[in-house]
Amino acid sequence: MKPSFLSVICLAAAFVFCAGCGGGGSPGSGLGDGGTDTDTDGDTDTDTDTDTDSDADTDTDSDCGDVEFNIAGVDVDMLIVLDRSNSMCNDDLWPEMTDAIVALTAEMDNQINFGLMVFPSILCTDPDDLSDQCSTTDGALVPIGVETADAIAAQITGPDDIGCCGGTPTALALGSAAEYLYATADELQKFVLLATDGAPACNPSLDGDTCQCITEPPNCDVTNLNCLDDAETIAAADAAETDGYPVYVIGVGDSLAWNDVMNEIAMAGGTDAYYPAADADALATALHDIVGEVVTCEFDIDWASIPEEADPTQVNFYDGDGNVIPYDENCDAGEGWAWLDSDTVVFCEAACQHLKDGDWGTVTAKFGCDSQPIE
Repeated sequence: MKPSFLSVICLAAAFVFCAGCGGGGSPGSGLGDGGTDTDTDGDTDTDTDTDTDSDADTDTDSDCGDVEFNIAGVDVDMLIVLDRSNSMCNDDLWPEMTDAIVALTAEMDNQINFGLMVFPSILCTDPDDLSDQCSTTDGALVPIGVETADAIAAQITGPDDIGCCGGTPTALALGSAAEYLYATADELQKFVLLATDGAPACNPSLDGDTCQCITEPPNCDVTNLNCLDDAETIAAADAAETDGYPVYVIGVGDSLAWNDVMNEIAMAGGTDAYYPAADADALATALHDIVGEVVTCEFDIDWASIPEEADPTQVNFYDGDGNVIPYDENCDAGEGWAWLDSDTVVFCEAACQHLKDGDWGTVTAKFGCDSQPIE
């Protein structure tokens, strides 16, 4: 079954309910009347507080935020499947690729559950030892989880960098990725991000005398592990997508030589086309574009966890800097937020782009004050 890209995401959002704040005001009346007025209601009591009602309504003034509770959740898992074959280091692509992945995961760690799998296996450490040149490892090097950016960085950068070794067993890696995602306990939408610099290989069943050889000069008559393994890799991507795990493909460096193969892998994986990334800037752009595809802009509101007095016309959302995100009915202006249904808020086009770009690491909301409409 094809996965839906409209799954619900709730970014580390703090929802705050305030009973009776601004309840008699008009839409857009803001977050209260300041709390500096004095008592003029003609009662005979002795006021001991410094903030009593004088705004001619029937409410009792209070600041929004009397009852606080947090909702934090992420509804996307992304397994990075990273090529560490010899050519990634021979062509100086490894530092560019790993730096870009570290930057992306650090930026988007609160919106996506990242994990890391590499191929060939980390058991491959000696370029002259052929035993693990085309192997893969069961499971993930960094299991999918919340806030895994530091763990990923520790594996692929710094003094303990796993580095490069071996060939390019892409078909085996995609098969292992699908098996790992199937075994992952959560019920979140899952994606594969395949980052590789060249053509898939390492299929011992191919004929070295007749296959398309990926090395220059051709040496497939010496070892058939350098034969192009396109059919098996495309089939593995198709199987992953069929299981519900779309496969995004980044071709690092001079991957244009294998443009057709890369595109066929991406198409079989349900993502239409691969992302070529010839340099560091293009790589960073490609990674952000892919993340933008999987990050959604819908927030599920769990009314069961909110006091019954909560009024859906009295909610305001704020960006990471505390600026109000205005209510944009039916997303007519395309800039704020709107109700998708009675339980779901959707961020409109411009606001959604801020989420996809990682501009708003945190979105907060307060209940109890009339929603501030877009001007």
